[in-house]
Amino acid sequence: METQRFKTGTIYETRLLTDWDIVLRYEIVKRTEKSVWIKDLKSKNARVKRCGVKVFSGVETIYPEGRYSLCPILDAGKVSKNPGI
Repeated sequence: METQRFKTGTIYETRLLTDWDIVLRYEIVKRTEKSVWIKDLKSKNARVKRCGVKVFSGVETIYPEGRYSLCPILDAGKVSKNPGI
């Protein structure tokens, strides 16, 4: 089975566990084998941030806001269907 991987230039989205109505969208601006650099699309002055990549059940996963209790998790299978919103 091949691993689903993050692709540069693609926009991915996730939701908060504590408030399902909030959708977080990130663009992958750069990647290496073990890291991706993301840009938060909701923030006007967003900086590019590096995140380490982990693989769970054949899907690449990152923690875009850091790793803590109930933190958002972004995985390569959640490509945004509405990237312009």
